[in-house]
This record gives sequence, structure tokens and C-alpha cells, in this order.
Amino acid sequence: MTANWADSWIKRGVKEPYGFTGWPKSGAGGAQAEEFLTDSLLGEAMGLRPVVLMADEILKTPTLKAKFGQQAEAWLQLA
Repeated sequence: MTANWADSWIKRGVKEPYGFTGWPKSGAGGAQAEEFLTDSLLGEAMGLRPVVLMADEILKTPTLKAKFGQQAEAWLQLA
């Protein structure tokens, strides 16, 4: 289910120096990529899009909201 996937992916995120969660890696491009971990904001947006869409559906559907509402709110806060 999307909820399990989202939580597993989010757990692999790291707190960035600026305070937000990200998924940095080495070799992401540019001269600094050889020496530092870099982020791909487009990649994060692509990963968060299905999470945000699912959170919207969860919060609009009473039975899903009862079971996954807290998770959905946390995903939206992260996004």
C-alpha cells in the first residue's frame, strides 16, 4: 500500500543542514558532487507528489482518515 511505501521512503530521509528532510547522495551532478552530498529537488518533488495526492484522498475519505489520517497530515507537513 502507498502508506507503507511512503513511510519506508520517508524514514530513509536525512535532516539537511537547513533543517528540512532530504534524500542527498553523492554523484548527483556538478563540480561539488564529487566532494559533497547533493540534493535533487526535482527528485524529491517527484517522490513527494504521489504521497501528497494519497494524503488528499485519505483526508477526504472518512474510513481512510480514521486509519491513516495522522500519517497523511505528517506527509503534508513534510511536503
